[in-house]
Amino acid sequence: MAETWSRLLTRWTEAGLLDAEAAARIRDFEIANADSNRLRWPIWVALIFGALTLGAGVLLFVSAHWDTLSPQVRFELVVALVAVFHIGGAVAAERFPPLATALHAIGTISLGG
Repeated sequence: MAETWSRLLTRWTEAGLLDAEAAARIRDFEIANADSNRLRWPIWVALIFGALTLGAGVLLFVSAHWDTLSPQVRFELVVALVAVFHIGGAVAAERFPPLATALHAIGTISLGG
């Protein structure tokens, strides 16, 4: 993220939208407040616990219905679960990267079905 706003500040300074002094003040402010965007430990615990719980639920769902499903439906179910979680991870990637990582992990766990 820091590379993005730093590159933008350079671009805006070169375009004449910001002067060098304002760009330096913005950089100083962002560097000083860089830790304020970090996730706190309860959020990390919730993400890890939620990913483990949802992954276990997917595996339990697939295993509970495995005998009643035809081979084609089994394959489709596993592919659909993998696709849904990885697409969800891709959608969440820009707004909340840790959630995207958790969803991608669940998508990978779904391959265990």
